[in-house]
Amino acid sequence: MTLEELIMEKKKRTKRKRRLTQDERKRQIRDWCTFYRRNWDIYAVERLGINLKMFQRLVIHLIGVSDIFYLMCSRGLSKTFIAALAAFIECLLYPNSHIVLPATTIKTAKKMVTDKMEDELCGRFSKVLNWMYENKLITFHYRDEEIVVNFHMNDSWIRVLPAIDSSRGERATMLIFEECRLLKKIIVDSVFVPMRSARVPAYRLKPEYANDKRLVERTKIIYLTSTRYKHEWFWNAWKACVNNFFASTKLVYNIFAGDILTSVYHNFKTQEDVDADKAQMSDLEVRMELYNEPQGEVEGSFYTLEMFNNNRTIKKAFVPPTTEEYVAKYSRGEFPWFRDKQEGEIRTLFIDFAFTD
Repeated sequence: MTLEELIMEKKKRTKRKRRLTQDERKRQIRDWCTFYRRNWDIYAVERLGINLKMFQRLVIHLIGVSDIFYLMCSRGLSKTFIAALAAFIECLLYPNSHIVLPATTIKTAKKMVTDKMEDELCGRFSKVLNWMYENKLITFHYRDEEIVVNFHMNDSWIRVLPAIDSSRGERATMLIFEECRLLKKIIVDSVFVPMRSARVPAYRLKPEYANDKRLVERTKIIYLTSTRYKHEWFWNAWKACVNNFFASTKLVYNIFAGDILTSVYHNFKTQEDVDADKAQMSDLEVRMELYNEPQGEVEGSFYTLEMFNNNRTIKKAFVPPTTEEYVAKYSRGEFPWFRDKQEGEIRTLFIDFAFTD
């Protein structure tokens, strides 16, 4: 019997002709709320009516049961959609949730919120969310300095903030770093990570629960990114998450990785599209962008890939003088690199050939 059949069987058994008593209603709400909080993927499919691929269900489930989750995969595997859906589920299942999504720019963030949250989740993909959206239970506010999604039925909200120093001051029960490799590590660590704060549901304001530390909820941190070079900060964060996934720690870590073959298998892209992309990319780009292989030097190398990348941009370039400048200034010694060679001086000439092919 499949999971969906088990759920339907449970619904049939719990169907009653008489009206539920107040205690029965509370117990049923508690049971279903607990069940959905432990199974975000089932909530997305069965309650919200969103059709998800199996790997998407696995990712959503892992986010729901994790304190820190890291998704690293190639393009075409719906990272932005998964980030939007996870934020919505957190807000719906946990009243008074505060979700913060750092963004490189508000312009790119607006496109993500418009396309994935407003048009897809609240538009085409879920009739339940569409009903909430049409009845103003979910509202979107686009401002110059931030984007806010309010859930008026339970006081939850999602804020998309620019990844800059002035974004300090918010409190978040869940942080989602979408395409985290593009964010600056110092901004992530100094501005956004300190925002973490435990959710305060209404019952914890009662005196009998206020000082019970067992009821304090852990905040979530979600990293989603495509891969790049190993010397970038996202790679160390990934390795730390992998190590903690296997180690015995107090926090729950989970990881997931996927490449373009997963996208082809689930019909997000065709093999012909992938072949066309590969024909226009270098081998290095194919391995990073399509096959999710972070690139770096062999262990123990004297010269690192980071050293080469840092020196690809010349910050102090030599600009040869014009003929007029040479004639006018050389005699006055204003071009020291044209002076006569001194005794014991060694000069080196570097020539860089650049070809169009």
